[in-house]
Amino acid sequence: MAKKNKNAGGEEKKGGGKFVTFIIVLLVLLMWIITFAFLIKMDVGNLGTSLRPMLKDVPVLKYLLPAVSDEQEAWENNYPFDTMEAAVARIKELEAQLDAATTSNSDYAKLIAELQAENARLKVFEDDQLAFAKRVEEFENAAKKKFIAEPYNMKLLIVVDKLLTGFDAPPCTYMYIDKAMRDHGLFQAICRVNRLDGEDKDFGYIVDYKQLF
Repeated sequence: MAKKNKNAGGEEKKGGGKFVTFIIVLLVLLMWIITFAFLIKMDVGNLGTSLRPMLKDVPVLKYLLPAVSDEQEAWENNYPFDTMEAAVARIKELEAQLDAATTSNSDYAKLIAELQAENARLKVFEDDQLAFAKRVEEFENAAKKKFIAEPYNMKLLIVVDKLLTGFDAPPCTYMYIDKAMRDHGLFQAICRVNRLDGEDKDFGYIVDYKQLF
């Protein structure tokens, strides 16, 4: 009878040990769950962000997810795709648009490079033209100055459109006309020789090759 009670006491002790083990395992699991929930909530290693697509619609677990901005939440609530296939298809469509835009930008870049090269080439001609115009202006100014101040060094001055009006050169005595002119323009031109230049000049001479008079 004593032996039977001893066996019963051993079974009770064994059963109590299993219960304690169960409680310890349960506590460990609970600690792991709490730790995992904390990592999700704090978004350690982007864990919460990566799990958000899967847990955001789960009734209780969604409260474990880290907080997001109002814009992100509004976008999630109005997510335009019902299936993953639709989202992937949209991604491929956007990639195709990006490739087309990249190609177009490459073409534009090539065109811009060509235009810049052409602009650089034309800039050389522009600089040459400006330099030539400057030399012409300097020559004209020197010629007019010499024609007035040093008539003995500038006895003949050939003009086309310039100096026919408003050019006061008293030493100018002879004018040879080989250009069709009329009215006020003709009058202004022939007046270039009517300026007195000391006692040696009483009037000027007009040699008309166009029979204007």
